[in-house]
Amino acid sequence: LEGYAYMLADEFDRALAGLGEQDRWLDVGAGQGQAILDYYTRLYDKAHPAGRRQRGRKASSVAVSIEDRRTPEWHESIAKLEAGKVQYRHGKRLREYSPGELGRFQLITHVMGGFSYTPDLSVFMRSVMQLLEVNGDFFTLLQDVEVEAQTNKPWYEGYPFATEIETL
Repeated sequence: LEGYAYMLADEFDRALAGLGEQDRWLDVGAGQGQAILDYYTRLYDKAHPAGRRQRGRKASSVAVSIEDRRTPEWHESIAKLEAGKVQYRHGKRLREYSPGELGRFQLITHVMGGFSYTPDLSVFMRSVMQLLEVNGDFFTLLQDVEVEAQTNKPWYEGYPFATEIETL
C-alpha cells in the first residue's frame, strides 16, 4: 500500500483513509492483493489518524486479478477479518464483470493492472465508470501506456508498451 501512496496522487492516501464502514474500495489488477491486506493492518492505522478512528469499521474491498495470485499470507490475514469484508475475484477481465456482480465503489484503484494490458482504453474506462459511485475517486498509473509525445518508458525495461494513446 505504501507503493500505491507513492505512485498515485497525494489525494489517494486521503481518499482511502477517509473511507468509512459503508464504503467500498475496488483494486483492479490487484495481483496478490497486498495493498488491500495492508489497509486492514494496525500499521496502516498508526500512519493515518482517520484510520485509527475507524479501526474495525473500515470500508469493504474487492481485489480483481486475471489470475489467482493469493498467497498463504492472504488467506491467514483475511481469516482474521469480518466475514465478507474482503473479496478476491479472478479469472475474468474487468469488462467481463457486470455492475451487478461487483457492485458500486467509492474508490477504485488501478496500479499496473488491466489499463496497462488493454488494446481499447475506452472499454476499460467505461467499465470503471459503471462501477464508480457519483463523486467517487479513481486513481491510476499510466506508466505502461505510451503517450503520444513518447516521453515515458515502459515499466519493465526492454519490454514494449502494452497500450498506446493516439489521436484518431
